[in-house]
Amino acid sequence: FDEETTEPDIIRYKVETSGGVIRLSYELDEEATITTIVASHMGMTYKHKTWTQDAGQGYTAQIDCNGLRQGTYILYINVNGKIYSEKVRL
Repeated sequence: FDEETTEPDIIRYKVETSGGVIRLSYELDEEATITTIVASHMGMTYKHKTWTQDAGQGYTAQIDCNGLRQGTYILYINVNGKIYSEKVRL
């Protein structure tokens, strides 16, 4: 069988939510194009943001989700094509 080749993680991050805002704190080992998507568990996309960031530490990104119904959403983080997902409660 084929062994999957796993790309090394170039991002380390922490997700916090407060008052309808998702806060992503992160650091990067190399320059990356980052896309965040906030979606319902049914796959409906509500927020979408893409940016490029140099390698470094102490970065934060805020995703304002005020106006979305309270509940559980999925935050997808795509870093140079590698996808991470986190459940968030708003």
